[in-house]
Amino acid sequence: MNWRQQLLIRWKRHRIKRRFGQLDGYLQEAQNKRLANVRKKIQRIERKIVEITEVDKDGFLKSLSRIEQESVRELLFERYKLLNALFAATLAEIEHFRQVNDQLFDLTKKMYSQSAAFYRQVLTTYTPSFDDDVEVEGRLRFVFNGPESVLQLENDAYYGSDFRSMVAVLSYFYDSDIEYCHNSLDLTKVSDMTDEELGFKDCLNDGTTWAEGCLCHPAMNHICICHAVHDLCTHKEYSIPDLLRMNDFWCEVGITH
Repeated sequence: MNWRQQLLIRWKRHRIKRRFGQLDGYLQEAQNKRLANVRKKIQRIERKIVEITEVDKDGFLKSLSRIEQESVRELLFERYKLLNALFAATLAEIEHFRQVNDQLFDLTKKMYSQSAAFYRQVLTTYTPSFDDDVEVEGRLRFVFNGPESVLQLENDAYYGSDFRSMVAVLSYFYDSDIEYCHNSLDLTKVSDMTDEELGFKDCLNDGTTWAEGCLCHPAMNHICICHAVHDLCTHKEYSIPDLLRMNDFWCEVGITH
């Protein structure tokens, strides 16, 4: 091969690389535009939500009419879909997701365990003259207690959402239990029975992942998603980015005599 042929081959290689480089640039620019458009849609939706809702000085939502509630629910659902589509699934986000999942799974276990412990306590302190009806209830909830209930993360700007105000709105609509257990006192049971025998078994977290809907993400295949996360992200319309910023989960057990 003479020097002219070598020069021609090098020139062709350079030309091909340049064309592919230009193509990559065009694709990246198109992707950036698409992401920017999604952010703008999210921000337009949130402006509409803010126009309908009214927040007091502590960041809590004031009562809404039925028509207003229906309008906001539709907007929240659109926001939910867009944020899940925008989910970047960075290494930091996946690790944070794993931590939140572990926390909610641990709180669920504690809810069942503590409920069973209180049930045993009631069995030993039962007073027939007063305790004609005794119930033990365990609850796992997200409680919005103001701005500190929502974390601010480094990539908030990527999503373009006002997470604090939107999680406040979501908590208004979904002020219900994430996990719940309940049992009325049965005097045929004794305090040395197992949690399961007392009726406090977590049947929903059996080692099978609850990865459904938006939670079916390739980057999270290695995580066994607990039922609490499933409930929040598929039944209550908290997007995955919302979940990563929720910072006020409460586990409560109560006895009613």
